[in-house]
Amino acid sequence: MPLNDDHFRAIGRIVVAFNILEETTGNASRILMGEGTPTIVSQALTVGESFDRLLFRVKALAYLRLPYPDFLAELEDWIRAAKKVQEERNRVLHSG
Repeated sequence: MPLNDDHFRAIGRIVVAFNILEETTGNASRILMGEGTPTIVSQALTVGESFDRLLFRVKALAYLRLPYPDFLAELEDWIRAAKKVQEERNRVLHSG
């Protein structure tokens, strides 16, 4: 079945939405590193990292820096949901 323009637009929306999720996760990681972390260091530790590594870093830093069990439980839920989004994105983009 040939792909039509609507299909390509839908794929584009998925790519853009996931990119926003990925950027937000990288920003969260940099924020959790703390204000004392030089920008060059936080960028070196996040730019070009896989989404899985960014999620791991956010979780690790949150557990180190945030003593809020309710928030950490919500973060765990968010990370699980983000991984499901990643799986769905990969399924759509890499199925053929």
